[in-house]
Amino acid sequence: MAAKVLEKTANIELCHALLRERLHYDNYQKYHVRLRYRAAEPEGKEEYADVAWLEPYGFWADLADPWRPNSLGLRKQSLSRWELLPVTCRFDFQAGKSGAFFRDQYGGILLVHNGDILGGGGESLKTAFWHNYQGLRLEGAEQQESPLAVVAHLGSVDIARQIKDFLDEVARIRILDWLFE
Repeated sequence: MAAKVLEKTANIELCHALLRERLHYDNYQKYHVRLRYRAAEPEGKEEYADVAWLEPYGFWADLADPWRPNSLGLRKQSLSRWELLPVTCRFDFQAGKSGAFFRDQYGGILLVHNGDILGGGGESLKTAFWHNYQGLRLEGAEQQESPLAVVAHLGSVDIARQIKDFLDEVARIRILDWLFE
């Protein structure tokens, strides 16, 4: 699949706004919660965020700003204020970080991830991710030496389901790594 990274500031901001729009992010109730990216994080080191609970899809998202890491996590039941939530995956849209937007050969916008996820102790599971990842890959894209996981097509009617499937895949990979470490 031929694709080009969208790295200009205006492009990233527009794609991030499109992602929010396609998920109907602003229509969901927001909860002020504490986020913990690493299971081994000491008490008091969590971050605070207002997250949207996308109840029909079983995940929550913090997509407030394209210039700080955007966190997402799986959840089966509703959220409550000040709750401590584990982060399943982060998208950082700054150059060379974990998330990016690409334009495919047909002009569509893709949300991609580089596979750099963290394990419970804060260690990188990037190798385990690529060894076990079963989703669509973007390989040989412009300015990319390593593969990227295609998370969602921003023009798709089922973008939320695509993101949920990716989060489920990340959770599955973490469990496999934990079981076979």
